[in-house]
Amino acid sequence: PHCTSCGALASRDAGCYVEQYTRATFCLNPAGDTPSRKGIIDALVAGCIPVLYKKDQLILWKRHVGEWRDVAVLLHPDQWENTFSVLRAIPERKIKDLQRNIHNMNYRLSVYQRSNSTVENHQGDALDAFDISIATLWEEIQKSEKECTLISGGMCLP
Repeated sequence: PHCTSCGALASRDAGCYVEQYTRATFCLNPAGDTPSRKGIIDALVAGCIPVLYKKDQLILWKRHVGEWRDVAVLLHPDQWENTFSVLRAIPERKIKDLQRNIHNMNYRLSVYQRSNSTVENHQGDALDAFDISIATLWEEIQKSEKECTLISGGMCLP
């Protein structure tokens, strides 16, 4: 598809890139050397349903995304050659459910500015990507400290 902003077929202009993602229903995200790729998050933030090709992709960013099957389509290897036929066969109701779920979890992939913001101050509010990352890091630090104390009897070295 051509970008309506610049008319180019394949543009590296960020506006055209975002426009293509926001206009698409599905965004193909095959795994490369690793299962993760920036395009998966770009697709979700733009409201596009990521099409994943490896089960390993279903474990990425669990705290931010939640259950991948609620927001993405996973293709089995025997479907790869018929990707577009498989996607066209997905019922409209399922597509709408996936899009609604993406819309409802999108805040967890972005960072929002709040005045006097701390995790403690808005526990009842929806946590954004920064909050989730900091909370995860804090949990990992606490876990490491507990393990260190158990192993060394209280003397933890950096």
